[in-house]
Amino acid sequence: MSGGTGAEDPPTRIEVPGGQGVQVGDHGTQENKYIQTNIETVVIHPSRLPAAGQAAAGLWLPDSAPRAWNIPARNPGFTGRGDLLAAVRERLLAGDRAVVQALHGMGGVGKTQLAAEYAHRFAGTYDLAWWVNSEQGRLIGDQFAALGVALGCVQPGAGVEVVRAVVLAELRERGRWLLVFDNAENPADVTPWLPGGGGHVLITTRASGWAEVAVAVEVDVLARAESVAMFAGPGGRAYRGRR
Repeated sequence: MSGGTGAEDPPTRIEVPGGQGVQVGDHGTQENKYIQTNIETVVIHPSRLPAAGQAAAGLWLPDSAPRAWNIPARNPGFTGRGDLLAAVRERLLAGDRAVVQALHGMGGVGKTQLAAEYAHRFAGTYDLAWWVNSEQGRLIGDQFAALGVALGCVQPGAGVEVVRAVVLAELRERGRWLLVFDNAENPADVTPWLPGGGGHVLITTRASGWAEVAVAVEVDVLARAESVAMFAGPGGRAYRGRR
């Protein structure tokens, strides 16, 4: 915030070549866009501490978004999963190996939506949150390069080994970050990009074999009551129209 005036400093926009899509626009407004192709702009929000009690409660507020943020737009039709989200949060806060959790389940059960909802719901407790599309392991380095540029610790065009060393070291110096590796297929693709330190990692995957890397969290189909609520709510209109 600007000193003494009460006015917010505007977001800073940084041009980043290559990589994955990021949210563009002031966070929490209708002007947000999620670009699915290459990163054009990373929005770096001014730091703001959540009000007393908000961090502990995990409340999401538009002006408490992490400073570096490329999480997909929140799904307004998301429903249920409250107990599972609470369990994931509790385990992440427990520390040790639980700071890396693999949301595991068959395709279509909502692992990606669950990870995105977690990021939005607890946005106020992180200084940065970065989404890494991980289906193709060879593209993970490009997305970390974009994160490094956003954080100001990597120059555009840096080699993958430089990116890995510098960005992971930068994250280890920080204590309030969230990385989401979405749709990871092979633990060997993700393991080299795990920073350690005081942040949190979520992995969504259909594959098994994560025991050496993460604590597995099984994601099953929605309970009947939750399915009915989703179908009846605004997010279910598209489904009703298909009948």
